[in-house]
Amino acid sequence: MSFFFNKFITFEEQTLIAMKNTFALLLCFLSFSIFSQTLEIDPFKDINKTQLTTGILYDRVFPIADLTSERTLATGNRILQAISELSRADYRNRFPDIKKVQTLKKESFIEGKVPMAIVISEFQKIKPKAFVDGFIQKNAQGNLNQTRDFEGDLFDNYTVALAAPIVEIHKGLTVNFFLPESLVINTTSKEIKKIEINFSDGVFVPFVINEKKSISYTSPGKKRIEIRLLLNSGETLLLESFIKINPSTADLNTSNNKKNAAQIITIESTIPYQGIGESQAFTGIGEYEIFLDNQDGILDKPIILIDGFDPGDTRDIPALYQLLNFNNGTENLADEARDLGYDVIVLNFPVYVRNGTDIIDGGSDYIQRNAFVLTALIDEINAQKVGEEELVIIGPSMGGLISRYALRYMEQNGFNHETRLWLSFDAPHLGANIPIGFQHLFNYVAFGPFGDVGFQELINGLLRNPAARQMLVDHFEGHLLPGDPVEFDPTIVLPAGSPNFRDAFQTELNAMGYPQNTRNISISNGSGFGETTGTPGMNVIDYIFYPDGPDGLTRALIEVNFTPAASQTQRVSRIRSQIFIVFWITVDESEAFSMAPAFTSGLDSAPGGQFDIAALAAGAGDNPILIEFLNNLNIDFFDFVPTLSSLAITATNNLYAPVIENDIDVFDAFYIPQNNEPHITLTPGNVEFARQEIFLDPLTVSENLDSKLQLGKNPINNELIILGNLSNAEIIISDLSGKIVSKQIINLQSSTSLPIHLSTGLYLLSIQGETTNFKTKFIVREK
Repeated sequence: MSFFFNKFITFEEQTLIAMKNTFALLLCFLSFSIFSQTLEIDPFKDINKTQLTTGILYDRVFPIADLTSERTLATGNRILQAISELSRADYRNRFPDIKKVQTLKKESFIEGKVPMAIVISEFQKIKPKAFVDGFIQKNAQGNLNQTRDFEGDLFDNYTVALAAPIVEIHKGLTVNFFLPESLVINTTSKEIKKIEINFSDGVFVPFVINEKKSISYTSPGKKRIEIRLLLNSGETLLLESFIKINPSTADLNTSNNKKNAAQIITIESTIPYQGIGESQAFTGIGEYEIFLDNQDGILDKPIILIDGFDPGDTRDIPALYQLLNFNNGTENLADEARDLGYDVIVLNFPVYVRNGTDIIDGGSDYIQRNAFVLTALIDEINAQKVGEEELVIIGPSMGGLISRYALRYMEQNGFNHETRLWLSFDAPHLGANIPIGFQHLFNYVAFGPFGDVGFQELINGLLRNPAARQMLVDHFEGHLLPGDPVEFDPTIVLPAGSPNFRDAFQTELNAMGYPQNTRNISISNGSGFGETTGTPGMNVIDYIFYPDGPDGLTRALIEVNFTPAASQTQRVSRIRSQIFIVFWITVDESEAFSMAPAFTSGLDSAPGGQFDIAALAAGAGDNPILIEFLNNLNIDFFDFVPTLSSLAITATNNLYAPVIENDIDVFDAFYIPQNNEPHITLTPGNVEFARQEIFLDPLTVSENLDSKLQLGKNPINNELIILGNLSNAEIIISDLSGKIVSKQIINLQSSTSLPIHLSTGLYLLSIQGETTNFKTKFIVREK
């Protein structure tokens, strides 16, 4: 069973992303080896390189880009990783600095261009036999020595040819592809004579270095790009890549014009906000679309839906609308609202350029700045609306914090928000959680000695942004040794937020409190009965990875555990990199420990809205290593938003305690499921709760306090079922204008069915008896 509480009545029962691609990309960096150390510490400096004719020793890096395979398919991440690896492996320094490539990528975004890269290179690796048979061994200084001459060639030879856009996702059906000379990288003796590209239309067209090629796609989606290179040797190389095309705001507006739908409108806050480390206060940018009701088409009953944490703006406005899907996607709460005469306004926080130089990721920007965008939208909608109907504001996830801050700020500063109902949907009012073991692992593989530039971008988007730093109760930055970007301080084991961000934000939020001039309600996806997600301290993965197969000479031992039981200290992450030189030798290791406070066990397995790890399998594609990793996780979920956080319960610090109704003092009504559910998931129970609150206006205690009558079903189609007993009951049904559409006197016995033939809408039901006065509203939905 599930339950939700109302201070007057009790009813019986999102990303990212961010993180969606986190595990899919993570595994690419998990099989560490000695060979990926930085060039300042080159363990191969004592190896005889007479036969290293290419100048590139690929053993110097961990082969994330898989360049020894014959795969000619390159994504943006793969070709960036290839450039990074070959650059670090090249003794002749012929490759561009990866930081300059990243700068070019940023500049191209600002200029509206998509850079492409071409890499043709020969490289070498030490033959495995040299390690297995002891020709190469590790000396006391940690370097590799050649103990005796190797019979024949010491190196295996490889050639790689890749071409791809250096971005994987582009927003806009028109793409300005660009091939800068600095990204045409050829270390071979063969010359590229001609470049032709098929941009997914079946026609190869010439592509000239340093020139722009504008391509217009008719629809969004994954686009296959074929690159044909003609070499002076007479060879033809056919390479392949993909780019995902998402519609831009302009594209969506063009589509809306064709459907006579409303335009997406850009809105800028009028109140600036200065974030930590910013030189001045800046305004924020949002975009919104008004979906008018399906009755009169007049903006007179507004409901505002606000986006939550969305690094990279992976959810556009149509996708946000779909967040209100339920019943396996067959129904949508926004559609239902519009059928009943309500207007739905969707607010998104896009990626945008500030002052022509800075890229601002609105979906992970400061919560305060986004809140000020919402205050501007509230003012705009109140100015546009017809009539006096007050707003309903729905804030899922981080959107709950944005809307809470906005509404309370307006109250404290004398602004009238004209809002009757605020619905907080699994919002982290007391903070959110990503397992600290995962964070240590993610950060180490991104920024440690074996770091990868593609994963660095992912971590910057997922964890190193203002919103994540403000919300996460336990953030890796709170555990780092001074001056060290990856290693944890062994003395900091209790949960610690991001310095300067987490505590300051929560303190400000607590001081502001909650909206006072609204009815405040909350939906939690976390269990109210103490159900856990796994168990404290449980092992999430303990596995050995062989990047080159079980017969390979490198492996990584990965261990990740949930945070422990109360008062316990436990290792939550450990990474060991090993190389086989006669026997397995550990060449690199990093670990992290966590301690749970005395009053509660750790965050990771606490009751709460869950992050679904298993859903990441969809992003694994056909990569067998990624699939292997995902298949060997011991649990599919972790606690993302603790139940106590979504309900703002401060009466206890024990995250595992069952919810006590009286401990919830900031919400007038709330819905809590019996079992933990995936974060921001709509279910039959919480949808019914939302309907009652949004559409039916909760009744006062005095009206139905002692009544034993209730509706058997709501909404209805063509049958009204009344549960309960009452003799000579006068049944009156009227529409919202007060016009009586049905009136009769009958005896109600247990379960009474009344045929109804009414059009879609809201209706008032009055049941009068000698000592009974029952009133409610019900919804009619035509089949």
